[in-house]
Amino acid sequence: MKENLQSFFDFHVHSSRSPDGSSTPKQIVEAAVTRGLTGFALTDHDTMAGFPEVEELAKDNGLIAISGAEITSTYTPRFFEFPGIKKLHIPRQTIRRPSVAHLLVMGIPHEENLPKWWRFPSPSKVAEWTHSFENGVVIAAHPKKNGGASSLDQAGVFNLAKDGHLDGLEVANPLGINHEVERWANELGLAKIGNSDSHEPDKLGTVGTVFPGELKNLEEIVAAIRDKKAEPYVATAFEQQQKELTRGEKLWEWTCRNIL
Repeated sequence: MKENLQSFFDFHVHSSRSPDGSSTPKQIVEAAVTRGLTGFALTDHDTMAGFPEVEELAKDNGLIAISGAEITSTYTPRFFEFPGIKKLHIPRQTIRRPSVAHLLVMGIPHEENLPKWWRFPSPSKVAEWTHSFENGVVIAAHPKKNGGASSLDQAGVFNLAKDGHLDGLEVANPLGINHEVERWANELGLAKIGNSDSHEPDKLGTVGTVFPGELKNLEEIVAAIRDKKAEPYVATAFEQQQKELTRGEKLWEWTCRNIL
C-alpha cells in the first residue's frame, strides 16, 4: 500500500505470545513486507516478551518495529463531563458494574518489566504509567458507544480524554470505519487510528494508519500521532470481503475474536 511520501503502519498486531494469536515473528514480518507496511507495533495481550525476536527480523527487512502491548484494564462506567459537550447519561444499573477495556500502549522500552499492579489495572493508571515514558502512547482499542467486548464505552473514552490520558482512538478495524468513534476523535482532538487487530498473518495490514511523509523512527511516529496527522486506511478488497460476509459469518468472527 505504501506510496511515495507516505508512511503506512499497523499498530495492533498479535503474535503467538497472545493466547488467541497464531502468528510467528517470521510470519508477521513477511506479511508486513507483503502489505507494504513501513512498520508495525507488536501488541500482544499483557506482555512484551515477544518483541526482541520480532524487532530483529523487522530490522533485517527494513521495517520499523514498535514495542507495545494490548493491556486488559477494568473500569466502572460513569457519567462524563467535557467542556462544550453535553453530559452523557448512563443507565443506573450499569454505573457500578465493572467493565473490561483494552488499551494499546506503545513506545515503552521493551526491557521494562510490566508493573506489579499490571493485572487488571484502571485505564488511568495504565495511561499514567505509559506517559511516564517520553515516547509512550495510549490508544483506545476498538471503543464502542455502549462498551462491551473488551472495549471502552463512550463515557470511558471521554473521561480519559478529559484527563489527558488518550493520544488516539482506534476508529477503524477489520469491521470497517466506525464513523461514530471517528466523530469522538474529532471532538476530543485525538488521533484517528486504523488497525488490523491481526491474530493471524493474513489479516495484518488489511487495516492500518497512513501518515504524510516518510517517518523514520519512533520519535517521528509519536510526534505524528500527537500532531493528529494520522488517517485510517482500510484495504478496498478486504473491506468488500467483509461486506460480503453473511450475518452468521460475521457473528462467528466476532465471537472468535472477543469471546472464545
